[in-house]
Amino acid sequence: MNRIIVIGHPTSGYETVEHTLHQCGMQPAQPSRRERLSPQDITATLRKVHGIASPDEATQEDDIAQVDLNPLWHGMAMDLMLGNLEQPLWGWADPDAITTLNYWSELDPRLTFVLVYDEPHRVLMEASVRPSPPTLEDTQRLLDNWAAYNGTLLRFYLRHRDRCLLVHAQQVRREAGRYVQQLQPMLDAALNQLPEQSPADLPVLAQTTRVSPALVPAQRLNAIAALTGLDSGLIEQTLRANDTERYLLDDILRTTHPLSLQRYAELQASASLPLDPPLYAPTQATPAWTAWVQQRALMANLANRLHSAYQQVSAELDDAQRHHARLTEQHRAQLSQLQNQHQQSLNEQEKEIQRSREEAELLQGQLHQVQEELEQHYLRKQELEKRTDELDAELKRQNEAHAKALKARLENAGQEQIKSLHQENETLLGRLHQAQEELERFYLENQHLKMQQTPAKPPLYGAAERVKQQLDYRLGSVMIKKSHTFSGWVGMPLALIAEARLYRKEMKQIDEKNLPPIHEYYDSEKAEQTKKHLSYRLGFTLLNNYKTPFGWTKLPFLLTREISEFRRRKMQ
Repeated sequence: MNRIIVIGHPTSGYETVEHTLHQCGMQPAQPSRRERLSPQDITATLRKVHGIASPDEATQEDDIAQVDLNPLWHGMAMDLMLGNLEQPLWGWADPDAITTLNYWSELDPRLTFVLVYDEPHRVLMEASVRPSPPTLEDTQRLLDNWAAYNGTLLRFYLRHRDRCLLVHAQQVRREAGRYVQQLQPMLDAALNQLPEQSPADLPVLAQTTRVSPALVPAQRLNAIAALTGLDSGLIEQTLRANDTERYLLDDILRTTHPLSLQRYAELQASASLPLDPPLYAPTQATPAWTAWVQQRALMANLANRLHSAYQQVSAELDDAQRHHARLTEQHRAQLSQLQNQHQQSLNEQEKEIQRSREEAELLQGQLHQVQEELEQHYLRKQELEKRTDELDAELKRQNEAHAKALKARLENAGQEQIKSLHQENETLLGRLHQAQEELERFYLENQHLKMQQTPAKPPLYGAAERVKQQLDYRLGSVMIKKSHTFSGWVGMPLALIAEARLYRKEMKQIDEKNLPPIHEYYDSEKAEQTKKHLSYRLGFTLLNNYKTPFGWTKLPFLLTREISEFRRRKMQ
């Protein structure tokens, strides 16, 4: 498997898991070749076509419907695979892919799923910093959505453990190396070694799941601290009220939504990489009350200091207004002086304009004289153009006369050539018909001779029996027969060796008979059906993996998978 999809609730911190995979060599998914669609676009299209609502609106597991595996839509996924054919290891992250889990798992057996989860507390903590705080109904809906989403994730993981990892986002931050070690056996491509990094190198995510994001930007917080004289760190810590928030979140989840805590416990118990140890200790009521008292005291102190700062600013504003009034009077006096100077300047400009008018009248007289001269030149130009047109017309008439004479001479010569070519074509056509008749006669004689020399072969049957006599099928049959009893399991290796020796002995005799290939049998399609039998699949898997120590190690898992796949096809 060399394709990975990361799926988790939007608040689970799945971005951290995807970032770690990119550092280990996973390339982002390229768009499909034909439609240029990303994997997220394909998921959105499938949900729209099937009329499936967004998983953000689900409050129960049944609300998260799965896209039907319709062959009509396989083309989009196949086109995506072709667009990423050159990448040895690639993948993508998509929270909305929860509705297409069955679609991707059945369409692409080489796809590995990394399922990410986090505590339910984070849903409420992120909702608390939105512009509009959540109501009680919003809180219940958010927790119902978290439980439904992660319940669907858990059920899929339990059905497909062989190709899934269920990881806690915070634990991946702690033990990224262990996470990569668990993922490597599921992939055909090797993962790169993780570079040394600090938590600051990872995508933005709170260091513990019980600390809310900042309510006030750091720059604005520093400005408030400078205005009030308080420490910015103390203001931020008090505004967060971590102990109070932890206590209240624990109480909300315990009293109003125990299902979310139960679902989180199930995820922890089943996860490939659970959170261990916890990032926090249970919060008691006393620290929560103390944090609330400190917050109230700080708010009162902050309000008093802001009021004092407001009064100081108001006084400075009054002084500024009085100073502005004095400056306004000075500006008015200066403006009056400037207006007088401007009036004098206007009078001088009017005199200058009068002189300019007199000069303009003189120039206008000269302009009329020049215009008359231009009109005379224009009339002479028109006469010249008229004469030129007459000469052009005469030249055109002479050219047309020469062209007609030349055309007549060419037509006379062309008719004689056409007659000659027509006679040659008729001669060649007669020879062509004669040669075609000779070829047809030779072809019929050749077919007649082939029918006399080649005897008809009787149809061959028994393609399925030929497959059953192959070593793959015979070894698989021995494994099935010996697996019903304990003594059969103990003696199975010897029985397989004996069957292989018997097969080699028979092969020497079969080679002497020189049997035809299976595809020449009349019932060759039955051979392909026989290759789908469990006996053939087990023997085929054994012969492909017994030659190396690594093959022997993974052989039990491969045989188990073949049995499961056979049972699944049989139930369909």
